[in-house]
Amino acid sequence: MIRLIYIVIISVLFVFPFDSKAQTNTESKIEELSVKVDSLTHQIDYIKMSYEVYVLNTDLKIFTQDVNSQIKDMKMNIYHHDCDRDMYRMYSRMYDAYRDNLESTKKLIESKQRLFIAMMIAREWSEGEVNVLTQSYDMTKGIFHQAELTLDMMKDILDIYHKRI
Repeated sequence: MIRLIYIVIISVLFVFPFDSKAQTNTESKIEELSVKVDSLTHQIDYIKMSYEVYVLNTDLKIFTQDVNSQIKDMKMNIYHHDCDRDMYRMYSRMYDAYRDNLESTKKLIESKQRLFIAMMIAREWSEGEVNVLTQSYDMTKGIFHQAELTLDMMKDILDIYHKRI
């Protein structure tokens, strides 16, 4: 994107002849535009990184709430002695799907973290930006751990459900 802007600006300079004063003025404008483009690119990268972490955290929270909802359903069935094999099979398949989903989410988190590390190395970041992004990633780890614990709880409840059949 930056290269394309440079190419357009340079081609305009070669097409239109300028005197030295106009050329100096144009060069300073090019430098000023270049600095603005770099600043905007930096801001876009930061916003994209923040947004990606936000989406990961939100998806994990929704996942955890969904698993908790299924756990409550299973507990109610156990409490009311309303357990049968068909429901157990459905809950087992659901548990397997949740486990697969969480495993793929774990791989997604790891790949996004590698991407973000590469982006942080490639560009200079302020200490505040680094702190916010680091805290967001730490929050992602905590939310993921909570999702794992919730899924483990679902497995335990599923085992109890199976015993009540």
